[in-house]
Amino acid sequence: MTLQVERPKWILYRHTSDFALLCEVAQILKSYSKTTITKTEKERLNLRLRKLGLYSERNPQLPLDAINHKINQLSYYMFGYQAKIDGVDRFMFSPLGNLLLKNLDDKEKLAKIFLTMLWAVQYQHPHGGTDKEFQLYPFRLIYKLLSDTRLDNKLYAFEVAYSIVFIKNVTVDIYENLINRLLDMRELSNDELATKFQEDRHAYVNSAYEWDYYVSMLFQSAGVLEKMNGELICRLQHGNTSTFRKVTRNMVSIPKNLVSLVNELGGNPFGLPTQRSGDLRCPALRDCPPTSDLQNANHFANRPTVREAIFIS
Repeated sequence: MTLQVERPKWILYRHTSDFALLCEVAQILKSYSKTTITKTEKERLNLRLRKLGLYSERNPQLPLDAINHKINQLSYYMFGYQAKIDGVDRFMFSPLGNLLLKNLDDKEKLAKIFLTMLWAVQYQHPHGGTDKEFQLYPFRLIYKLLSDTRLDNKLYAFEVAYSIVFIKNVTVDIYENLINRLLDMRELSNDELATKFQEDRHAYVNSAYEWDYYVSMLFQSAGVLEKMNGELICRLQHGNTSTFRKVTRNMVSIPKNLVSLVNELGGNPFGLPTQRSGDLRCPALRDCPPTSDLQNANHFANRPTVREAIFIS
């Protein structure tokens, strides 16, 4: 689990930015380990990954740390869930997780399936570390913003790092205020933005690092986002180390071949009603209360129009 920072924010899993590697681990876990994740089996899995050149041990004092992170990342992105079955620790693949593994050779289908999995990711999350006060579907919000023409259907890395990952829940008013804040930030110069990022360097360096170095790259490699490099705004010191992380104007957008699926998944756009109320929670949250299981992933997998969008569009 990623270390908590002092200022509450989304914790975006940052173990790997390589989607092919994540799928390879899932495939090996299913075929080689037969979904078993006991301590003994994790040790065997580590050896298997090392033999295949997919694992390099960084900390010999924590020999299972890397494989635990890999399995937790599979849980985070809704490949499945961890459970004890008949006294044995197992990783139970979701319907979409199994569907994804059956389509590894078809990049377009793979992207559509993974996007559908992202729609079910929610905070609170048992494998993310995000504070319990966050109650929303983070990637639904990301894709809703990317579908908003007022933002030119794009988001910049600095916007995610400075504003979006601090959103705790979504109402119509919160969403509209977020849009206005993002538009205002786009008017600022690099020097003005750098000053704002220095106000809470510790929180912002983590959010910039998680999104720009890991999540957006993972999503790009999965084909669910297009990413373009932009200007460097500033560098932030990471803790008390000699390491500095970049804050950038790198930009992401929805790939054209996924726009129709995003619209289908969104239905009533992100569940935002037309009326405004400070206490009104989006139906996207109201109708699907946060749980620790895969009900939402299964729900989307079984919607006929979504199945058609994945395999026909």
